[in-house]
Amino acid sequence: MDVSLIKDENIIQTAVFRESYIPLIPKSEFTLTNKRILGGFVNVLLWIIPTGKNQITYPLNQVSGVRIDTDFNIKELLIGLLLLVGGFVTIRDILGIFLILLGVLAILNSFKTLLVIQNTSGASVALQVIKADKNKVWEFVNNVNNVLAERL
Repeated sequence: MDVSLIKDENIIQTAVFRESYIPLIPKSEFTLTNKRILGGFVNVLLWIIPTGKNQITYPLNQVSGVRIDTDFNIKELLIGLLLLVGGFVTIRDILGIFLILLGVLAILNSFKTLLVIQNTSGASVALQVIKADKNKVWEFVNNVNNVLAERL
């Protein structure tokens, strides 16, 4: 992501997060400067189809906090199990292999890690990140919290 910096603005960290285990899905990229948080993330349909991209910019004086939420979605787990069973039933067909892969993706995505950025008006933006990138998210959240604490 190209970041156009203003006067006296310095980049503190740039972080890249994956929203899906599929390598072809574009990654989300966030930049933390001493004045704002900039980012872009992809909307994904059915765990495999990118449907659009969101861009955000929050001045740090309008960010009330960032956090990591973890969640478990039983609906996605059940859908994944159904796709997995359907794939094993039709394993002799290429559709069976596709259903198995889609089922595994659904099961993996039922365990969610969310990066949540909340502004001072109470609105928040949540970005789903795969479990494998959880440490990168923690590092980014810690850096944002440190910059916010220094501004007080």
